[in-house]
Amino acid sequence: MRLVGIDTPVLNTGGPLEAEQWAWLEGVLAPDGPPTLCFVHYPPFLLDPDEAEHYDNLAEPGRGRLLALFERARVGAVFCGHVHHPFWNHHRGIDYYLVPSTAFVRPGFAELARVAPGDEYGRNEVERLGFCVVDLAPASRPRVSWVATHADDPAPAAPRRCPLGLTLRHAWDAVEDVAVDGLDPYRRKRARNDLVLLAAWDLGVRLLRVPFDDLRDPATRARMLALAEHGFRFVPFAVGPLSDADRALVEACRGALRAVELVIPRAQLDLPLPALAVDRWVAPLGRRPDVLEDFDHFVPHGFAPDADDDLPRARGEGAVFRVASDPVAAVARIVAHTADRGRAAVALVLLPREAEGRAQVDDARVTERALAAFEAALAHPQVPVLLDTTVDHDRGYFPRHGLLDRRGNPRSAWRALRAAAVKAGSSPTNPLARG
Repeated sequence: MRLVGIDTPVLNTGGPLEAEQWAWLEGVLAPDGPPTLCFVHYPPFLLDPDEAEHYDNLAEPGRGRLLALFERARVGAVFCGHVHHPFWNHHRGIDYYLVPSTAFVRPGFAELARVAPGDEYGRNEVERLGFCVVDLAPASRPRVSWVATHADDPAPAAPRRCPLGLTLRHAWDAVEDVAVDGLDPYRRKRARNDLVLLAAWDLGVRLLRVPFDDLRDPATRARMLALAEHGFRFVPFAVGPLSDADRALVEACRGALRAVELVIPRAQLDLPLPALAVDRWVAPLGRRPDVLEDFDHFVPHGFAPDADDDLPRARGEGAVFRVASDPVAAVARIVAHTADRGRAAVALVLLPREAEGRAQVDDARVTERALAAFEAALAHPQVPVLLDTTVDHDRGYFPRHGLLDRRGNPRSAWRALRAAAVKAGSSPTNPLARG
């Protein structure tokens, strides 16, 4: 390995020390060198390589020249300080890790959450304090573990892989404006909220269920493709059938997709579906015709675990089952129900919720349901088991707690799942960059 430290504060100064360092970098970052990691204080950019200069990036022309050198040398990763907040960026094949601090969080980045800041107006968000351990074992990419110093037993042990998938209802790559104030009193600054993504990464989750709109959005789609290089796979869900343009997107992004979930009105389940470049998971929309209930705005989708009369009408490689009770018993019934029909099964486990206007805030119930889903996934590895919901849904209908609060901090269910994943035989390797 080649480890290169760069004194970014001298860049753009125009002095002899800058000239000396550029001459040195031109030689040491040769394109034919060994695998390389670079370490800097100022990140070249916070959100986008073309962003304007501000307190948390490197100004031009030094930024462009340094990025070009990184690309020429095929640098594996760049580790950046200064921001006191975790971010991950990917640019032209290179990962940029903006690492946390062990001391305090930059309070301005509390602006990334759409709720009030935590202790000390965001400065004392202890959940985000920590450091990184980089595993340089032979691999296509370095393996990076985020070690949270707030934990009861902080150690660089992270799950190799969690058997569950997660449904991301909130935007997981939302870009927000940081107020024009404090360290940047004259210029607007934008940053992406990566906390939900990094929490999934740290948990060892590599299967993410998202709305098909994420695949349609160019910026989010590019991020999905970059995450595929780290072993992530996505399941976009949409009310089918898909348009020709959508099917072309699936073909172009097939390497980043595990499947496409098509939500089909029950009356249309017998209609033929066009072929896709990846597996199809089919979920019926609405209730069975023989189930008479009052009108409801909130139409369920997915088969019931014991719906014997529904399943033969399902089309595609996977039938999506809605699990709203004990996942262990439900997934066992699903497996028994589909084994003799040659159907693949998918379990969508709903975390507890109450009525549409009453909040579910019992974290013990959430933890119990999440751990039961984990147990079911271990017992039946042939059945993808995905949790819904990941982040608190604290406004609108059916408010409820998830695995993370709205600031991106873990709740007890997340901690319990992480401990279970480590205990289940995971190795002390990387939650970030583990393919």
